[in-house]
Amino acid sequence: MAHGVNGDGNIIVGESTSREGTRGVRWSISPLTFSALHPSPGWAYSGANDVSENAAITVGYSGRRRSERVMKEWIQSAVITEDPRDLINEIKSEAHGVSRDGNVVVGYITNAQGERRAAYIG
Repeated sequence: MAHGVNGDGNIIVGESTSREGTRGVRWSISPLTFSALHPSPGWAYSGANDVSENAAITVGYSGRRRSERVMKEWIQSAVITEDPRDLINEIKSEAHGVSRDGNVVVGYITNAQGERRAAYIG
């Protein structure tokens, strides 16, 4: 399932489910390539929700169970980093959007009382 696209439409991010589980994915249209965005070590699955205009930053989450997700960022270089960077070290958080230049990430954090709050990292 696709969730985001970069500025020129060449990079699409989302998630895919297989026997190995759900993984964040990144599709490139030209040249046609597919890359899995692995969860952080110790986490079971991942998903990608958005990508910056220049496709350098992809944001989403790593998860263990439906209620445990942590906001993540994958950085594109020659190869996508295998260990995504924790943006917020909270058990219930997820990144949903990234600015054109990749410097600002937005999403949510859910506190221990179950109250969901907006998250802004810049």
